[in-house]
Amino acid sequence: MQLDRAYRGRAEEGVRDEILAFAKENLSPYKIPKIIEFIEELPLTPIGKVDKKALRKTKKEVASSNPAPCGEMPNRTG
Repeated sequence: MQLDRAYRGRAEEGVRDEILAFAKENLSPYKIPKIIEFIEELPLTPIGKVDKKALRKTKKEVASSNPAPCGEMPNRTG
């Protein structure tokens, strides 16, 4: 999702809280995001579509450097 210009420059935590409040009001519990990450811009292919491969690569890099969780993280056993 790309943030509207009105949200740019605001504290990420406030925007994250607004997104979660909206999701809790309008979505089923299993659809509420566990993690919300902010990036400057989405990587695009030469055609102009979202480059999912580049986005996954970015996601792996961010996951290794402590993403900010939203709500409770599931317990990991094993």
